[in-house]
Amino acid sequence: MTTTSLRQKFQINDHVAKKIPKDLSFPGKTRKGQIIGVSQKKDRIGRSSYYYEVRWDEPNDMARKTSTHAQHILVLAP
Repeated sequence: MTTTSLRQKFQINDHVAKKIPKDLSFPGKTRKGQIIGVSQKKDRIGRSSYYYEVRWDEPNDMARKTSTHAQHILVLAP
C-alpha cells in the first residue's frame, strides 16, 4: 500500500479565515488571521498532513492569540 501526502495549500504570512460549518450561521463571526508557522505530521498509517500556526486578528486583545489548525479547517481570507 502506498501512502500519499497532501500538497501544502498555504505559505507563511498568508491571511486565512477559519471555516464555519454549513449547518451553523454566525454572521460576522468569521475569525481571520495570519499564518506564522507550518508543520507536517504523519498519522498512524503514514499519511502526511500540514498543520498551520495562526496568529488571530483580535482588535480588542493586546496579546494576539495563536492556535494550530489542520489545513482543511482554513481558507484564504477575502
